[in-house]
Amino acid sequence: MCCRWNAAFLTTTRPPPKPIMLHMLDTDTASYLIKGKSPAIEARLAQLAPSMVCISAMTRAELQYGLKRLPADHRLHLAVRQFLKLIRVLPWDAEAADWYADIRHQLIRTDNPSAKWI
Repeated sequence: MCCRWNAAFLTTTRPPPKPIMLHMLDTDTASYLIKGKSPAIEARLAQLAPSMVCISAMTRAELQYGLKRLPADHRLHLAVRQFLKLIRVLPWDAEAADWYADIRHQLIRTDNPSAKWI
């Protein structure tokens, strides 16, 4: 069930564009992907080189926390472990926190509906 996209995703041989633009998945998007509930996201990721997709350390922490709330034999434990083996995890450092603050401030100031998701 988890990561139906991973076969196409891992075998992609197209070189990433220059400069490399990373696609960082947030926790909700990663969760939908892990649960197989978003064919649109799966299709989009299948078009990207694996090196172009990542999650933040914060998203990893939130996924791991979600598992702590589930029984040990729940099917999502395996699905999340598989996902975390495939996906690149970027650190959340001071510079990232500053960028986050700037982006969120701009989104809220302009009444962008995306602001509530970050």
